[in-house]
Amino acid sequence: MGTYTTSSPAPREVDLLSNVSAANSRARAGLVQELVEVFNVVEVGGRPPIGCKAGTKGEWTIGDLILPVPGDMRRELGHLFCTFGLTQSTKATLPII
Repeated sequence: MGTYTTSSPAPREVDLLSNVSAANSRARAGLVQELVEVFNVVEVGGRPPIGCKAGTKGEWTIGDLILPVPGDMRRELGHLFCTFGLTQSTKATLPII
């Protein structure tokens, strides 16, 4: 049986892991690019930064469908609670989406 030591890995193994990591990174980038092209994922609207003024974000779409941004569901639920006069205790019993 082999013996294991707590010394650092051999340079060969470090190089192999580095190469695998780089290959995985390239594969992920290629897959993302394919998904963007196939599903036509784009950001529409918004404004780029000008001078010291920050830019504004547009909406992300897939095809013609506008994707929700984080927080949209919470804002919509808050609006519904106000519309129907639900209380805070009712909010606590509903599942988080």
